[in-house]
Amino acid sequence: MISKIGYYDVNEEWISQQKNPLHDQSAFSPPDESDWAKQANIWIDLAHSCMQTELLPKYQYHVIDRCLRGASDIISCETTAVHSNTASLIQWCKQWSKGAVTKYAVIFDQMKYAREGKPPTHRQVCEARHKDTNKRFFTAEHKFPIMIPKKGIRDRGWTLEESRDWMWQHSRVTIVTQEENKRLLPFTEDMKIASKRYEEANIEVCIHPKYLAEGEDDAN
Repeated sequence: MISKIGYYDVNEEWISQQKNPLHDQSAFSPPDESDWAKQANIWIDLAHSCMQTELLPKYQYHVIDRCLRGASDIISCETTAVHSNTASLIQWCKQWSKGAVTKYAVIFDQMKYAREGKPPTHRQVCEARHKDTNKRFFTAEHKFPIMIPKKGIRDRGWTLEESRDWMWQHSRVTIVTQEENKRLLPFTEDMKIASKRYEEANIEVCIHPKYLAEGEDDAN
């Protein structure tokens, strides 16, 4: 869960708190009573139900894509606080690359210095942009492209159970730096190739330290 831990200094000890997520190694089954899990499953159900309509294939692809990305956003953040846009996803997403966490720490210190010692909020660091290009330092990335389940549902006759299993196992987003994103193989529909994308780009994943402490949900 996302933790309310207030203002604090980002340092080497903070960075060392990173933990590897489990979802790439084993399936994750959310508790039935979880509101956010229910919402994610509704998105997946809507994507699958699109195949029962007479929509043209090009429109089915569009609807399925939007629904699966909505589910992925919630699964990645484990909260319905996330909105369907990149800025919100970066703010609420739990899984980051270790390189992105290190970059986060650098930006945190720079902003704290510029603010004469006042620490920035988590949201302010996540929304930071390069002063020359006005481009975000971070972006959201799917290790396993959403095109895979989209075509699975639309073109390969996946059942609802197969669709849910894939989404809960493989749809989590990772927040990476723009530099890391450039190193990644941009696209593949092959699961075996996708499984090696991060390894080949020298990207390691972790849980952002912001989310490791216990406490009230808060990503401000």
